[in-house]
Amino acid sequence: MHHGSQEPGQRVRSGRNASFLGAAHAADKEPPIHRDYKGKAACSARGRKALSRGHGKERKEREPLLRPGRKAYALHRRRHTGRGLDDGILKDLLELIIELVYPRGIKCIACKAPIPVENTYSLCRECFCAAKFIKKGCEICGKPLPEIYHEQRCPDCEEAQYCFERALCCMEYTDEVHRLIYSLKYGGRTYMAGSLARIMADKLEYEGVLCELCDMIVPVPLSKSRLRRRGFNQAGLIAEELSRLTGWPHIDAAERLRDTRFLSGLSRHERRSELSGVFRLKSEYKEQIEGKKILIVDDIFTTGATASELALVLKGEGAASVYAICLATGRNIY
Repeated sequence: MHHGSQEPGQRVRSGRNASFLGAAHAADKEPPIHRDYKGKAACSARGRKALSRGHGKERKEREPLLRPGRKAYALHRRRHTGRGLDDGILKDLLELIIELVYPRGIKCIACKAPIPVENTYSLCRECFCAAKFIKKGCEICGKPLPEIYHEQRCPDCEEAQYCFERALCCMEYTDEVHRLIYSLKYGGRTYMAGSLARIMADKLEYEGVLCELCDMIVPVPLSKSRLRRRGFNQAGLIAEELSRLTGWPHIDAAERLRDTRFLSGLSRHERRSELSGVFRLKSEYKEQIEGKKILIVDDIFTTGATASELALVLKGEGAASVYAICLATGRNIY
């Protein structure tokens, strides 16, 4: 995959080699590495750019970082003796700049264990292997289906009616995934949005069905009071990163009119009742969504009531079709 190098507007290619399938590999293997996404080539380019500007004020500001090292001392001595920089010194300086810009001592976003910067989704080996990525999901709600289940639609969706065409769910809602989402929403770890959006982008590529069925991305909105308290909308952050990876435009087209009770623990009927009439399209976006195919982004899919209610509003305002993608969902009991 080459998401990091896509031109604006370029769609994600369909295929079945998405990295989240690597969860099936043996636990003693390292996670696969995305070398093309903010990888070494990008690092080198940025390092060379920084090196070419290394004079005057900028050079003086970097000197305190360089002086303690033996190689840096040699560089400092050569600079003031008038001797040119040989290839070895240039290479050492470039590696140092790359290390400063892209440090290798990053931590797993789930357990905070040290990991190489190239690890897929910024997860350590243990957390990557523990994640239950959904490979076979219901064609309507996206919830995982047992391998021995031969139908394409789960029993719940034989009776349930949604206002969206289809939902995709990336992972089962395990304790590890709960910690990920909780850390993003309530721990202020907004940098995690990029890794979570990468999971969604890989899911879209793996399924290969939405690649030509999306004109824009719309996140599920927060109420104004919760947005003030939290400072950000986690679905909006993920949608913004997903937009960057896919090239599809991202717009905050919807608003939540009131606070709702926390939906965890409510039945399907209670959720629908609680969410009825809670969303509204912002007037300035009405023309933009008319006749368009929209992808809703949210973090958790439980009964589908939230995505369905938002899809109802978007279609009522003229959207041609609405799909949904969520990071995690629970497993139905059949």
